[in-house]
Amino acid sequence: EFANGDTDSQLRLEWASSNSDAVTFQFVLPSDFDTDSDMLVWVRGESAGTTNITSVFTAETFFNEGDTKVSDTTGAIVAAVSNVSATVAAADIPSDAKTCSIELTFGAHTTDAIYVYAIWVTYTKL
Repeated sequence: EFANGDTDSQLRLEWASSNSDAVTFQFVLPSDFDTDSDMLVWVRGESAGTTNITSVFTAETFFNEGDTKVSDTTGAIVAAVSNVSATVAAADIPSDAKTCSIELTFGAHTTDAIYVYAIWVTYTKL
């Protein structure tokens, strides 16, 4: 959806109150990806109110095919736009990693909607 179709055309994902549906995406790891370093999964978002500001995203990460799921959590989403991240430890990244799939699920938030404006990954180059 748009943040506000009349005045703010920023795209955002909305998790309505009590909705904890997962979103997922997959990408090819760049050729300069250092598998011996941590990777960060970033979420830029906000809560529509202050009731559920302790809720976090769980980032479940899979590398290549048939990998073991790795679960990490972000910092809390607060009632102002902020960036939070989850750290995927280098020990959880296979040395032959070529692809990465990430599933994001938001925790319990029975009162406030959650808005996400961007999701990205940062990594260390070789």
